[in-house]
Amino acid sequence: MVFDTINYTSTLLKTKGINVRPRMDHNSCIIGQSMFTFSGQFENGIFNNELLSLDLEFCEWSTVSCKNNIEPLIQSACCAVI
Repeated sequence: MVFDTINYTSTLLKTKGINVRPRMDHNSCIIGQSMFTFSGQFENGIFNNELLSLDLEFCEWSTVSCKNNIEPLIQSACCAVI
């Protein structure tokens, strides 16, 4: 979803890559040309521990692999310091 802060409207962003299910209570941050999204809760109440990346230049989603299994994390804050 893209929110226009001038006209206060939102539109659905057309993306490529893997199919990303809608979720709430997730964490996201932007680093460079990528937005990373972690965890969240699906409509059916199931929590997930996916780490996803959206390439903002090409609007393409991909899965990010982690060495260790990360527990799902909801209703928290995220901050990236570069």
